[in-house]
Amino acid sequence: MTKQTYDHRNALTRQDLQQLKIGQATPQFKWGTKYINKDNAARFPELKEIIRHIDRDMETDLIVEYMKGDNANG
Repeated sequence: MTKQTYDHRNALTRQDLQQLKIGQATPQFKWGTKYINKDNAARFPELKEIIRHIDRDMETDLIVEYMKGDNANG
């Protein structure tokens, strides 16, 4: 898919997700992506490997954010 199509689909998805409500709250979502090209395609032969990699990156990001918040609070 082209970058333009990808960006457009993500924008539409973000708009739809922003309309979701749980009671009075709007849930927050974390995004993860992985660009597959000829240089890294061998590392990700199946979708499950890509998803595992994205999940690990997002977990790491959450831990880093948590640790930054912990340092700011004392």
